[in-house]
Amino acid sequence: MQSRVNWLLLGNIMFANFLIGVSHRIVAISLPTIANSLETDIVGISWTLISYQLASISLSMVFGRIGDLYGRQTIFRAGLVIFTVSSLLSGLAQNVLQLVPFRFTDGIGATMVQASGRVSAMEAAPEGWAGKTQGLINIAYQSGFLFGSTLGGLIIDYIHWRGIFFFLVPFGAAAAALTWLNDNGAKAGNTPGVTPPASIDYLGASLLVVVTIAMIAILDPRLMAIIGTGWQIGFVVVFVALFFGFILHEATTASPIIELSLFRIRQFTFSTLCLLLVAITQALSLFLLPFYFQEILKRKLFFNIRRPKREKYLPVVLSKEEIIKLLDSTINLKHKLLLSLMYGSGLRVSEAVSLKIADADLNNLKVLVKSGKGAKDRLTLLSRHSAELLKQYLPQLLPGQNYLFSGKSRAQSRDGAGGQGRLTQRSAQKVFLQALNRAGIGKQASCHSLRHSFATHLLERGTDLTFIQKLLGHENIKTTQIYARVSDNLITKISSPLD
Repeated sequence: MQSRVNWLLLGNIMFANFLIGVSHRIVAISLPTIANSLETDIVGISWTLISYQLASISLSMVFGRIGDLYGRQTIFRAGLVIFTVSSLLSGLAQNVLQLVPFRFTDGIGATMVQASGRVSAMEAAPEGWAGKTQGLINIAYQSGFLFGSTLGGLIIDYIHWRGIFFFLVPFGAAAAALTWLNDNGAKAGNTPGVTPPASIDYLGASLLVVVTIAMIAILDPRLMAIIGTGWQIGFVVVFVALFFGFILHEATTASPIIELSLFRIRQFTFSTLCLLLVAITQALSLFLLPFYFQEILKRKLFFNIRRPKREKYLPVVLSKEEIIKLLDSTINLKHKLLLSLMYGSGLRVSEAVSLKIADADLNNLKVLVKSGKGAKDRLTLLSRHSAELLKQYLPQLLPGQNYLFSGKSRAQSRDGAGGQGRLTQRSAQKVFLQALNRAGIGKQASCHSLRHSFATHLLERGTDLTFIQKLLGHENIKTTQIYARVSDNLITKISSPLD
């Protein structure tokens, strides 16, 4: 305890907890937008919250104990650095498989800050301030939690969802820098109050982490559906064995992570259960409400501020002659089929690389696109040209190959199917750009230009716009109508009233 308040340390702890509150809420608000951008569903994106909470649940007492032994200010500083770096990495994530581990690391940093910060706050103030310091920290966290809702809505509407993570980086770095300033002054919070006689219960900490992960895995319906009934039973048995093993270990070890004797106090037990129920209810509400407002009610969460009109650019479309040159310049059969399907069937690059062999119907010349944008299935065309290439390509596939286009990675589809790894979107883009260069086409085109070209050329042939909408999987006809603005042929067929 200090004889007077160390406002530098106490203020920095409050600021750090404010940032963590902002981080928690700002991500929850942004989940629907992130899910759409990273092309995942509600179960997949939920792991960005689960992984964050998993770190907090399983490691809070571990880092609290480490702070008791090795200095809370050291843990506090390290937590801020980890929080800042992981926020930056989360903003750079290209898919949900990258975002989830980055959010787990973010949770580790936040847990280190909160586990060490509360006790450090009491040490930064005179005796008798313990309750007051805890109240100040709680106010700081809840203020950040409240502020995060508005901030998240503004950043998503006017900047980009990645901005919610980048926003935290400079403030996290500033809070970390302040810990070194505090080192140059008062040393409160940098030394344990009492040196414990025993070390950290690493086995108990490890068991707590494993038990928590196993419990969350059992509650995940997608994972349980993938592993099958036999494995489900085995998983539950392992979880039960680990849980009772953890309880037995904690009851017999000299320095437990969880002091089980506390649960003999009825008030403590009932209070813990009540907090658990409140936390579950709050977490469900905070997670589901943004999806309800944005996906079901189709409403913005916050403001209806009139924003400057964005410039609208027409999509890049290749002519039929350029498409032929592009395909003719591609010798590799696999690559030619990939480009042919993206153009001839109007596929997004994510849909093309996710195609499975069974999705192509050679008899009826149809392609089934599973879990396209918006997690919707649709049927589209299979051109005769693509069908001929497919007949040549299928005999070359490896036995047991699941995806039509295999790759070196073992990436999974959004439905969780594993097996032979599929071609990545980055590799498909590279194939397209190489073909574009070989064909000598100077347009700033991408794989999506093949999809634009598919729609535009169908429209020029007189195909009804509603049919094109269904083939492309557009939810709104206005999205499809842009191709009427792109087609030069349609414009040239219109005569002026003056003529």
